Amino acid sequence: MDVQTTQFVFFGIVTLAACVWTHSLVKAIQMSPRRTDEDNPWAVLPDEAQFTTDDESGKRTLRGDLDTVSRAIARAMLNQSIPGMFSTLFQIAERTPEKVLVRKTGPLFCNQPPGLQFSEVEFNLTPYGPDTVQVSYRIGYGQLKDRMRKIALGVILGAGLPCLVIGGWLMWHYVVTNPNPAVRWQVFQTLQVVHVLWPPFLFLHQFKSGRQHSRTYVSNLLMSAELADGVAPVMQ
Repeated sequence: MDVQTTQFVFFGIVTLAACVWTHSLVKAIQMSPRRTDEDNPWAVLPDEAQFTTDDESGKRTLRGDLDTVSRAIARAMLNQSIPGMFSTLFQIAERTPEKVLVRKTGPLFCNQPPGLQFSEVEFNLTPYGPDTVQVSYRIGYGQLKDRMRKIALGVILGAGLPCLVIGGWLMWHYVVTNPNPAVRWQVFQTLQVVHVLWPPFLFLHQFKSGRQHSRTYVSNLLMSAELADGVAPVMQ
């Protein structure tokens, strides 16, 4: 392979790799910390705190009175566990006939399906008709979002950037400009950079997957409230 062709291949691969790296960096930065106020945009809320703009929400209607439905929801959440590993994943932070607030106390995502990877969920109950309750829920992902963002940035800046800079320099110095044509063919080894470019997207996808599955999970959990005395789902 002649020098000009080798340089063309090298710059093509490096440019593509740099674009992928930049895209992953932008996506990770967009998962910005939760803000407490507009005056301090870098302030992060404590882990046990609040919901954010990334919440999922929904509604379901159940038959029963407020207190019965509230107790059934709390009982269903406390029964969520991973057999043989954790006694429970959630704690009831607040329970009244009108509200149930649940926060995660167990592992965030270790050995758990995506539907269980939320940080907190709030159920608000309102009378909807004769012996009927409408349950509105809001699912928060603050801890999952912060964790995935930190891991992704760690890989992007700690592995991806050094590999692009140092690996690119070594490839240019020892391969691209090598006088031996047979050695210059090794320029295609630059493609090995893909091994440090794809992991950040895995962690970013983990957050997206958690959001997509948890809404279905919580909705189905409300359906399980029909197992409690005096509670039954209203078919919609």
